[in-house]
Amino acid sequence: MPGTPRDRWIGRLLNLATDATLANCEACRQAVIAQEGTRPNSVTIIHNGIIENYGPLKSELMNRGYEFKSDTDTEVLINLIQEIHKNSESKDMFESVRIALSEVIGAYAIVILDKNNPDQLIAAKMGSPLVVGIEQERSDSRFCCCSKRR
Repeated sequence: MPGTPRDRWIGRLLNLATDATLANCEACRQAVIAQEGTRPNSVTIIHNGIIENYGPLKSELMNRGYEFKSDTDTEVLINLIQEIHKNSESKDMFESVRIALSEVIGAYAIVILDKNNPDQLIAAKMGSPLVVGIEQERSDSRFCCCSKRR
């Protein structure tokens, strides 16, 4: 897999406020398509980067019955995570994301919110930048993740 161990990062941000907003300012349409393309529709992903092997991954998922609404690597990634999670014994989304990303070749920064576990935000990166900010001045913590600086 490309990248050094220093480039690979995956983590959980726990104790989210009850309301969470995920936004991808440059590719909101892509993020919405990816969310709508999942089965069941319980996971939202924001993705910056390129999944180089999305073609073979997409073919494998299509052979398993997945239908795609776009040609984006983001939709392939979210469906891969959902497929692994569906077949997982532990039903731990963090572990499902970790396993899915071990199959991915490319550079990416992602943030995932699972509707079934709204108190957990999962962030991961390989090659692409990912900055996590935490505000703890209030009784409830706030988190901000971004991948591109402008």
